[in-house]
Amino acid sequence: MPGEHGSRGVSSEWTLSSLSLFLFLLATVFGGPVVADPKVSAVTAGPRVPPVVAGPKVPAGPEVPAAVLAPVEKALRAACGCERFTVHWSIQAAVAAGAAGLESLAAIPDSASLRARTASDAGISLACPDRVPVRLRGRRNGRVVEYLTEAQPLCEGKVLTVARAVRPGTVLRADDLELLDGWFAPSIWRDAASAAEGKAARQALVPGRPLRRGDLAEPALVMRGAAVRVLCQLGGIVIEGRGVARKDGSRGERVGVRLAGASRDCLGVVIGPGEVRVDGEGGGS
Repeated sequence: MPGEHGSRGVSSEWTLSSLSLFLFLLATVFGGPVVADPKVSAVTAGPRVPPVVAGPKVPAGPEVPAAVLAPVEKALRAACGCERFTVHWSIQAAVAAGAAGLESLAAIPDSASLRARTASDAGISLACPDRVPVRLRGRRNGRVVEYLTEAQPLCEGKVLTVARAVRPGTVLRADDLELLDGWFAPSIWRDAASAAEGKAARQALVPGRPLRRGDLAEPALVMRGAAVRVLCQLGGIVIEGRGVARKDGSRGERVGVRLAGASRDCLGVVIGPGEVRVDGEGGGS
């Protein structure tokens, strides 16, 4: 008990037990843990909780050696032609495990995916696909064994996207656009819109999605049901009249026009805001 003195006959175990009990009483009075000599464990007022023991480290699954995949990545880099390049491999664990047991392992890409290249405006080869089938080939017990996997080439850079949701037909302004930085498939680079300001959205556009050329169109210069100025050229004679556009049309598009007093529509080409040109062979009346 606290305050008692141990005689020479008291063992060291009893001395440590007395000290632990004394520390326990101090912790109870002062409401906190008390640490004794480093040789004695810390005593707390609460129940003793065993420490959490981490389980055994699980080794990572088998991987295809980088040296095996490097020739394919080099060929894809040359095929794509982009400066900052990487390859995302879709190799299942079972495939990697099977390939790890093969002798003289080699990665063989689909030859049709690496055919002759043609440079595009975006600097990305027109022949570089988004996905390339790759065979992992080796020998097991004297027999040729292959595993099929897939490589996905990616190029890094910035492409245009919209800063907010855009409805179809909206003419894009500078504050509607922003640059999106990331890794993209070659097809996105080939179809990426290089300029979008002043273009109209063909469909609904959402932020974070790269803008493609097919998403944009020239803005409509004539609107369906709106009055338009019609210029009709017959040989060297130009006749000006008024009519009504039968549909929306941008510069260069052909639209139907109902001339004032006419019994049928004629076809014309949009040449400017609210202006349509009808040629003599356009069938006007």
